[in-house]
Amino acid sequence: MSDGPAPSETGIMSHLQGLLFEINRYSAEAEPFLALAAEVADLPPDLLERALVVAVSLPKSTHGAKPAALKKAQAPFLQALTKRCPGLEALLKDLNLMKVFADPPMEGPWKSYEKALKIVDAVDFIDAERFSMAAMELWFSGGAATALLTGALARSSSSSSVFAAYRACFERAELTLHVELELDGEMVAGVGALQGVQWMTLRGRHTGIAHLDELATFAPFGLHYMVRSPDLENLLPLRNQIASLTVKRCADFKPALQFERLERIVVASEDLARAFAVLGGRAGLMIADPVTASDPEGAARQRATFLGEA
Repeated sequence: MSDGPAPSETGIMSHLQGLLFEINRYSAEAEPFLALAAEVADLPPDLLERALVVAVSLPKSTHGAKPAALKKAQAPFLQALTKRCPGLEALLKDLNLMKVFADPPMEGPWKSYEKALKIVDAVDFIDAERFSMAAMELWFSGGAATALLTGALARSSSSSSVFAAYRACFERAELTLHVELELDGEMVAGVGALQGVQWMTLRGRHTGIAHLDELATFAPFGLHYMVRSPDLENLLPLRNQIASLTVKRCADFKPALQFERLERIVVASEDLARAFAVLGGRAGLMIADPVTASDPEGAARQRATFLGEA
């Protein structure tokens, strides 16, 4: 083991990300893998999962390189990591994140990634929480964001840390921050770390207002409230935050009268009459169904029809 200083987390992340995202350029060159092998020897235990994420993400082949040559180039890195994690060889046979994220199934990476994480959960030498956090940072993309977030939240002891890392991923990628959460009764604790979110989608079952107060200082954002049996009264703590609201079949729109920043509401076609009856008198509020949500002129004609202004 080297006597040099342990590499910083930022430095390791930069090098590992460079290898992961430029693997086709590296092809079968041995140099980057030799450098990684040297770094792995010095990796603090709490950074090993970052190297493991790269190890289970390496391709079996790349354009312009024979599989045997690529395997030979990767060998120093994998051998060094195996010394730190003796069970790595077996893990590499069962897990390949390249297939999950670079070539995902038609339905997306969600199910495949969850299966991958269950393999990780069963491995004694891997901290599944650190692995899922490292995977989120190394494999982040807009299309994989929800799968990565869900996997990390399910394994983390600090959801606020996960949300903060998730937000940082969007900032590094210079993407508009959005989040999709599956609820089980209440909002996920720690969601306040998503300051700056532009769109939020909530699904599942939402029965209370717990943790919504964490969003009460947010700038106005759009909410896709796609929960089962939505009760808009649960959203009253966000009366100053909801600028746009999309909601599934809803029995009572009266609470929306208290949403002070609401500029647009999209409801099921079957609920248009009820929504206009309650909210139609509010000046400047666009009421639409999914068909006219992106058609201001169509929404205006719809408004005239329901309010008898035609």
